[in-house]
Formats: sequence, structure tokens, C-alpha cells
Amino acid sequence: MKKILLCLCCLGLSALCMAQTALTPKKKHQDTYNKFKLDVALGGALPVGGQPSQMLVLTVEPQYRFSDENEIGFRIQDAFLRQLNSSSLDGITVSPIDSYCLTADHYFSNHFFRPFVSAGFGLFRQGAVVNQAAPSQSIAEANHIGAFPRIGFEIGVLRFDVEYNYLKNYPSGVNPSYFSVNAGFFLGGGGLDRK
Repeated sequence: MKKILLCLCCLGLSALCMAQTALTPKKKHQDTYNKFKLDVALGGALPVGGQPSQMLVLTVEPQYRFSDENEIGFRIQDAFLRQLNSSSLDGITVSPIDSYCLTADHYFSNHFFRPFVSAGFGLFRQGAVVNQAAPSQSIAEANHIGAFPRIGFEIGVLRFDVEYNYLKNYPSGVNPSYFSVNAGFFLGGGGLDRK
């Protein structure tokens, strides 16, 4: 008798599970990418403030995918400003612009080639740069609220993007905003790492 009751309970649970599955709406597609990824990139930048300078950009960005097409992240970026204070190499001053920004990316494809658009905003911390040859182009140490649009694409685990970092509140009168072009890779999260 106990065996019969146990079999009936198992059959009842199976039928209940099957009914629940039938009533649950099906997804259009299964997610093919892992939820967590880490972007690492190196790039070059061009300041828009007019000062004679070059910039090297280093970026680390952990991200979380809540679907194959959309993810959010936190970008940590150092843009090292190399400014020529005079015509000689003795006049070079290096100063970083550190940024800490929330980001959101949207992908247009789930294939090997994945174009995307992105945006972010956050805090930019700028070190001082003193230009002895042209004091009016000197940059004072300051904190800025900034934002950036970004476009790019991924091929496998490689990532390429272009972004414009717009910074507000520059009391020195020199606009510290900058364009950057970045190339890198990501760990985990997608591309060749299919479920």
C-alpha cells in the first residue's frame, strides 16, 4: 500500500511540474552569454581644450549582463595627460584624469561580430598641469561631473570603441574634455564563451 501511495505521489508531482511548465511563458531565446565580464582596454586620446598634449588611456570595466543585448557596468579609467610646457623635452608635465562612471551598453547582435552603443556618467578627478610657456593654458586640479557616449564593437573576446568624455565645471577656463579610441579584450561573459 505504501509503495502504491508513493507512486501516486510521484505521478502527481510529475503532472504538476508538467502543467507548470506548460503554463509558464517561453522565452524568445535562451541567453548565450555569461552574466559577468571584465573589460580591459588601452587607448589614445585627444583633448579638446586646445593645449598641446597627448593622452594615454587605461580602462578597466566590470560589467553585468541582464540579457544578451544589455549590460550595466562601472568604468574606472585613467587618462594620462602629457603636456608640452615648452619646445624642449624638459618642459613635459604628466597629469592623470581619473574617472569613475556608471555605464550601460546595448548590443545589436548576438553573433561573433557584435556592434554596440553605450553611455555613462560619473566623477572625473583631474590633476594639475602647469604650462610655463602659456600660463593661460594651465589646468588647475579639480573634480568634474562628466558623461560620455560610446560606440564600438566586439569580435570574439576583442573589444574596440570610440568615446567622447564631456567634463563640466572647469574653473581654469581650459576645457578638459577629450575623445579617446580604445582597444582591448574582456574576460568571461561572452563572445566565444557560449553555454
